[in-house]
Amino acid sequence: MITISYVIPTYNNLTLLKRCLSSILPQLENGDKIIIVDDGSEDGTFEFVKDNYKKDNIVIVQQKNAGSGAARNRGIAMSDTKFIWFIDSDDYILESSSNKAKNILKKEGYDLLFFDYVIKENNDEIVRKINLNPKIKTELLLTIHYPWNKIINKQLFESVEFPKDRINYEDHGTIPIIISRAQHIGYENDTYYYYDYNHPNNISKQKEKNDDMYLAFANLIRYYNEGFLKNEDMDLLFIQTFIFTQLFNTPSYKFKDVYLNSSKVKHYLSDAFPGWKQSPYINFNFADQHRHVINNLKIKVGVGILFKYNIFGSSVLIYALRLYKNVSKKMGIILH
Repeated sequence: MITISYVIPTYNNLTLLKRCLSSILPQLENGDKIIIVDDGSEDGTFEFVKDNYKKDNIVIVQQKNAGSGAARNRGIAMSDTKFIWFIDSDDYILESSSNKAKNILKKEGYDLLFFDYVIKENNDEIVRKINLNPKIKTELLLTIHYPWNKIINKQLFESVEFPKDRINYEDHGTIPIIISRAQHIGYENDTYYYYDYNHPNNISKQKEKNDDMYLAFANLIRYYNEGFLKNEDMDLLFIQTFIFTQLFNTPSYKFKDVYLNSSKVKHYLSDAFPGWKQSPYINFNFADQHRHVINNLKIKVGVGILFKYNIFGSSVLIYALRLYKNVSKKMGIILH
């Protein structure tokens, strides 16, 4: 029997939490459970849920401003189902998605299922297709590590948890371990989830802090040292995180900030991953094979190659790309 715990962290988000619950309740079956972890809301969330959702399979607990990572850890600990689906309280699942997922999980025996999603930002709604081969773990590790576009066998969380610190990018410190541990992974080319990015104050959508990626990655290093990640997986995660992502994740459009960010990345890699310059992943052949997984991967590889030898030159290129992207966005041009 396929059963799912829907783990929902929330903070001062009662109106949209109602919408979220309304999408799940019609799809709830025997053995399923909704676990709401209230992170210190002051809008009456806890009282409203207790008074209006008096069902054995709906549970709400409180914690005091501990963050979404701690909320998810608590939800995992409270779940007694075979699978877990993390859902942000201002998002919702699409009609029949739970039933379709259960049928696939039962038929194929997956312990981890990926699926597509709809993202809403401002007035735009875009279907995001993952377009990956679930049999190639390299592609899985290259994806953005959202927790909510996956249904995960609870056993994969044995001895694994999200970072306890109140940080963003906590998903990046955990989901790669789940991917690495999973033995039978599936990808369903269908949209199950509606990601509403118009409410960034929610516990799970707070603006990323540039340094939080380093804190989240420390969680991966800890699990790697404990034997949870293979060497080749860790090598790829270093490159994916710091060359393909963090290099471009500057706090402003000022060249000085771009250069300082690049310097910080280089110092970090030199200390934590001394052999990074020899990585087979900073390579145009690699980019050609996997460019369907990461946007602009060939550009990022090109920047990475320059970054190995000339940090100033790569900073100039990143600066120019950021300015171009900003102008393009304002003019409605899409950079491919």
